[in-house]
Amino acid sequence: MIRDFTHQMYLELLLTLKRKGYSFYRFVDYARKPQLNNPHAILRHDVDRFPKRALKLARLENTLDVKSTYFFRAKKTSFSAEMIEKIKGMGHEVGYHYEELSDAKGDYGLAWQLFQKNEKRFDQFGGVTSIAMHGRPLSQWNNQDLWKYHNYHDVGILIDAFQDIDWKDYLYFTDTGRSWNSPENRRDRVPSGHYENTSDIQTTDDLMSFLESCREKVVISTHPERWSDNSVSWALSLMQDTLINQIKKLKRRLVS
Repeated sequence: MIRDFTHQMYLELLLTLKRKGYSFYRFVDYARKPQLNNPHAILRHDVDRFPKRALKLARLENTLDVKSTYFFRAKKTSFSAEMIEKIKGMGHEVGYHYEELSDAKGDYGLAWQLFQKNEKRFDQFGGVTSIAMHGRPLSQWNNQDLWKYHNYHDVGILIDAFQDIDWKDYLYFTDTGRSWNSPENRRDRVPSGHYENTSDIQTTDDLMSFLESCREKVVISTHPERWSDNSVSWALSLMQDTLINQIKKLKRRLVS
């Protein structure tokens, strides 16, 4: 049995989608549609840290002629010009994984200034057209709330991965919490959408079994740091995810 959250398991997930006739798109493709083939999957990768692991996933996708979107933070743990250039060079989209409201501790004006400054760091790679918020589950501020007072379209952003998808037409799956339906997923949730018959999907095997009999349009979100074929890296990621999930549980009990 293949361990979950390995590159081999991710390859099996992609092969399942290809076998079922899925096309693959980036968020910029959705923003510029007029027409996307059905069924299709929009693949999203949040590069919270360890950008070299993102490059490994990008190379794996490239072997199957699959293109996806990689969202990089502006932090040292994520932002790597070398990795970004290599990933974009394969035809993948590079987007910005923003978190300014948390950084600014709820100051909307300062957060907007920081967003504009950080977003411009990507100009050296041709700029970004797609953004996605970083959940920051231990922060009291939801980074998406920045758009209650400001508009990312004003600086040339075409699409926010949460705000601008017509979720009534898509199923959303994310590995947040190291499970495809984790109860520890605090913020990585879409504003609406339909989730019938997905409550039992937890492992990647579960997800592949579901996709075998499903022709829904899907958005699949992963965190490349979580996926590794190296036993040590995989075990360390498991330990980190377990610890963070315990902290989330404790925080939830304290505020309830």
